[in-house]
Amino acid sequence: MRIGLVTGSINEESCKRISGFLLQEYSSLNTCLVVFDCSDFDYDTPSGYVYNKLFMIAQCDYLDGIIIDTDTFVYLDIEGMIHEVFGKLPKPIVSVGTPIEGIRSEHSLKKAVYVLFEQILSNKRVLTYDSEPEFITEKTLDFENDALADDIPRSDSIRPVTVSQPAEIGGLILRLTENLVKNNVSRCYVVKYYKPVKYENTINEFEKHKAFLYYGFSEGKVVEFDKSFSATDIIPNHLLNEINEPMLIKPIFTDGIKFGFLFISLSRDTIPLINNLCNELCCYFSGYYFRQEYKRLKKEMAVTRESLMLSNRRLNELTVRENLDKLVQLRHLASNMLQKRLANTGEYILIIVDIDNYYEINERFGFSEGEYIIQCVSNILAGSIREDDYLSHQCFERFILLVKNVRITNIQIFADRFAKALDELNKISDKPYKISFSWGYAPATIESNIDDAYLEAEKKLFEEKQKKSTTNPV
Repeated sequence: MRIGLVTGSINEESCKRISGFLLQEYSSLNTCLVVFDCSDFDYDTPSGYVYNKLFMIAQCDYLDGIIIDTDTFVYLDIEGMIHEVFGKLPKPIVSVGTPIEGIRSEHSLKKAVYVLFEQILSNKRVLTYDSEPEFITEKTLDFENDALADDIPRSDSIRPVTVSQPAEIGGLILRLTENLVKNNVSRCYVVKYYKPVKYENTINEFEKHKAFLYYGFSEGKVVEFDKSFSATDIIPNHLLNEINEPMLIKPIFTDGIKFGFLFISLSRDTIPLINNLCNELCCYFSGYYFRQEYKRLKKEMAVTRESLMLSNRRLNELTVRENLDKLVQLRHLASNMLQKRLANTGEYILIIVDIDNYYEINERFGFSEGEYIIQCVSNILAGSIREDDYLSHQCFERFILLVKNVRITNIQIFADRFAKALDELNKISDKPYKISFSWGYAPATIESNIDDAYLEAEKKLFEEKQKKSTTNPV
């Protein structure tokens, strides 16, 4: 009989009881135990991932029955999830710890197995054992006084960049094999998914994943298998059927991404090796994964940048045409405006406004912030002139103003209005940036050439922007 024990975290007291049970009682039942470590379940683990893994365990053809220790899980709704996954399956299920309605026990396993596990894992101290724990505990073990310390590579000695160097990976495999032999580990398999399983995967996503045997070791020899197999299997059947000893399945994961799992013989002497090995594998797999992700994102950014540059070139071409059209309209408007006020011999001022650091803010904080700044500046400019003056949003960061019947000697009035309005806006704003703009101006009359006035105003605008970039470089 093959029985799976599904557990979350196990404290030291439980480890001692279970270890004693395995050594003294379990072997006489002629069964093989596979422990499924669910330390990758946390308080906030997505329910889809929890469902996926429990479903994978429930569908495992290798197991004749399953024992679930609900008290060892930190996932909040583990009982409801177990009931949803296991409640309707024909496979015998036993729940130890908190009872779960609908999970059958009387026809599931031998009554002796149920009673023994209930006594061992519950708070009842009916059975007491002095054996050291052989199940993995969810904490880092101290290697300073351990005989394995000098032989097993430390996690902090591994750097993610080494995953791209086959020689060092081969070195790790060689050291692993040596330590497995030295510590009398009968079997050890490292199973890796072709594509890492992300926690946000939808329900039943595990069924789509393929895995391969990254490393295999059985009874003193390295085992190879070059074909892929379903992630719902543990290891290839011909290897699985050779096993008749307690085994542990421990996930290899980090930051919501699972790379595979370790399938290794279980005894109290292998606990330090298991912990350290999982850390090493996690360093290698995560280092390689994140390096590949960096390359992929870098490539995507290059493609996106090229696409944006092409779009900007096309947009600039359209903008130039649009600005030329607006300039023609500006000439016509200025001429008509002055003709109507000719009797008053009025003058006007052409003002060109550019928003400071518009593209930098847009790129860093998003297009919505760019739209917000345009709206704020538009409100300030509109509030600084009269209703019959002219205000136009030329393009992106640029605005054009035509202010009638104002002499150039009064230009300071606009400077004061702009400065006051910007100061008030930034005082009440909670944005992580400061809104400002630069502006240039030129006087004109009915006899003036609007093109010359535009160029003069633009020249002063650039002079002010240059002064700002020298004083306060971005």
